[in-house]
Amino acid sequence: MRDFSSTKTLNRAPDHARCSRIPPPVSAWILFVGGITFTTGIAALIGANADEAYALLLTWSYVFYGLTYLVMFAIPLLARKELGLRPGWWLRPAATSGFLVTLVFVVLSAFPIINVRNNGWYELKMIGVVVGLNLGGVLTYRIRKRSKKATE
Repeated sequence: MRDFSSTKTLNRAPDHARCSRIPPPVSAWILFVGGITFTTGIAALIGANADEAYALLLTWSYVFYGLTYLVMFAIPLLARKELGLRPGWWLRPAATSGFLVTLVFVVLSAFPIINVRNNGWYELKMIGVVVGLNLGGVLTYRIRKRSKKATE
C-alpha cells in the first residue's frame, strides 16, 4: 500500500502535469472565444425579434453538440479491424441509430420551428454560422499544423 501522505509522493507529478514551463496563451483564447460569441450574438439579432434570436443561439449550440455526436457515433461504425478496434455486435446498431437520429436533427435544425419574419434569412443564418465556424476551425487547425511543421 502506498503512503500518499508523504511529500515525496505528492511531488512526483509528470512533466505534462506541471505547466510552469510554457504558460498557455489564455488571454488570447479568451479574446478569441469572446469575439466569436459576440459575433454570433450580433448575427442572431440582425433582422430578428427576440424569440428568433434566442432560437438561433440555442439551435446553433445544439447543432455544434450534434456534430460532435456524429463523430462519436461514427467511430464504432468506421473502426478498422487491422487496429483491433472492433466494437461488440450490439454497438454497431446502437451507433447507427444514434448517428441517423442525430443527422436528422442536424439537418432539420436549419428550418425554423417558430414564427420568424423570413424563413430564408433564418435558414441562411443557421447554415452560414454553422458552416462558417466549422470552416474557421479547420482553417485554424491547418494554420497551427503548418506553423508546428515550420518550427520543427
